[in-house]
Amino acid sequence: MGDCHVSDTVHKRIRVSRAKNWETALNRIPRKIEQMEEIKKCEKDVADEGVWFVEAYADSTLADVNYIDDAPLNLQEKLLPNSIPVLKGQDPVVLMQVTSFKCRGFMMGVIFPHSISDGTGISQFLNTVGEFTRGLEHPSVEPVWFRDEIPTPSPLRLPKATPPVLISYYELKYAPFDFSRHQIDRLKREFTLLSGKACSTFEVLTTILWKSRTRAINLLHSSIIKLIFYSNARHFLNPQPPKGFYRNCIFLVTVAISSGWLAEAPLEEVVKLIQETKAKFPYHFNKWMYGKGGEGKYFIDYGWGRSIQAFPIELSHIMNTHPFGFLCMPSRPKTGIRLKTWCVDDIHIPSFHDEIIKLLKLNCSKL
Repeated sequence: MGDCHVSDTVHKRIRVSRAKNWETALNRIPRKIEQMEEIKKCEKDVADEGVWFVEAYADSTLADVNYIDDAPLNLQEKLLPNSIPVLKGQDPVVLMQVTSFKCRGFMMGVIFPHSISDGTGISQFLNTVGEFTRGLEHPSVEPVWFRDEIPTPSPLRLPKATPPVLISYYELKYAPFDFSRHQIDRLKREFTLLSGKACSTFEVLTTILWKSRTRAINLLHSSIIKLIFYSNARHFLNPQPPKGFYRNCIFLVTVAISSGWLAEAPLEEVVKLIQETKAKFPYHFNKWMYGKGGEGKYFIDYGWGRSIQAFPIELSHIMNTHPFGFLCMPSRPKTGIRLKTWCVDDIHIPSFHDEIIKLLKLNCSKL
């Protein structure tokens, strides 16, 4: 999202920069015209295929919608391309919409599949769009395919056919929490005092989320609770990919423990559990890959100053099947971290909120 001092050329500059960037990386691009109720959309002529680019115009200012800060889902959906046609027999690979507001600020919405790139790769793509928009002739980091150099994982031994897994659907509700930089620093200092080790912001806030949700939903103590998160696997490839590698390179890490232990364990013990599991990650990744026994998309400058905020759009088909959470930067000028969650239903939101407050008061008051 841009600051409220964007010139009328924002669509053209970003569209041209996007096209130049995509041509550099994959040599593809789009076309379209459409209108909606409050946001009018139209697409300008570009070349080839692969990227769908929509220009949109909102009849409001960014201040009118609080700079999209925790905007409702119906507004978020209007910031993304919709009704995407098939281009030359293929679905578009990357979907992009730039919405201009009356204050001359703008919002960029991007949809991309993980089969193409992970968060690190799409951040690199958007940073390059920003560089081209600001007038650079060449990207500071050249995109690199590198796919042929990555070894194919060892053949998997498939188990015997099993009945299909039944997917449960829940009505998980959105519950955001803002943690100040002061709170985060105190939590990390408390962990260091008790353990003699350092911990990351991700580890301590993920512990808060996991522990608070477990207490809020109050499962049987014998129930096994799993925490699953993505980890960047680039550093564990051999050979290591070059800096410009933009493809998908993530690996799932799973932490499992009983509900009873998680609900009762001190915060520092849960952080240690997450750290110990992460420490085993290189071994498990190498075993999967070879058969042996971070994301920067925030506050990109597209030529009119650093963006006010960046955030993931709710994906209902994911949020209603799996408890989910994101760690994001809050909108500027705020500092700290915003935790966006879809992990409890309406009934449990009050207790979920209370458990987070209790953990913060208990652990921050010690210092």
